[in-house]
Amino acid sequence: MRFSVVIPAYNVADYLEKCVASVAAQTCADWEAILVDDGSTDGATGGLCDALAARYGARVRVIHQENGGLGAARNTGLSAAAGEYVVFLDSDDYIAPDMLETVWCAVNRETEQGRVLGAQERIPVEEALKAVTIHAAWQYGEDREKGSITPGKSADFVILDGDPCRVDPEQIRKIRVVRTIKAGRSIYEDGSF
Repeated sequence: MRFSVVIPAYNVADYLEKCVASVAAQTCADWEAILVDDGSTDGATGGLCDALAARYGARVRVIHQENGGLGAARNTGLSAAAGEYVVFLDSDDYIAPDMLETVWCAVNRETEQGRVLGAQERIPVEEALKAVTIHAAWQYGEDREKGSITPGKSADFVILDGDPCRVDPEQIRKIRVVRTIKAGRSIYEDGSF
């Protein structure tokens, strides 16, 4: 299993179906989704999680737990993940159909045909980071609103436990997310720091 997509869900019945559908539409077929119903009280989200698992089969698993907050839900999903890589996806977001394939190719420098690219064809870490920030915003026509730290733009932050520009490129995948700040509020914090 390449990717485990962990999706915490708390009272998000209006958004969850689109979120899970975006995972199911991935061009990379080697994934699982773990829906963590974090004690939803809306009377709909828990049942929708079960219905989506039934719709998509064994690739979508559901864990129901008492409400513990976003961090606890992510940790529950992380503990259940079987994938080589774990992706956290907010239940009110969705991902582009080639997102997982793009991440896999960038990390492994392997083409769809299985050919490993040589060192001379690798891109610098700074360019790889731009690919998922400013260049991604441009691709979606949102570069005037987000994608770089510029006055007047929306900026979300991810605080890491290592600097991807200073570690050996082979070690980048071992860097952990310590904290995520979205729309000015902390939405994830690793309690081990």
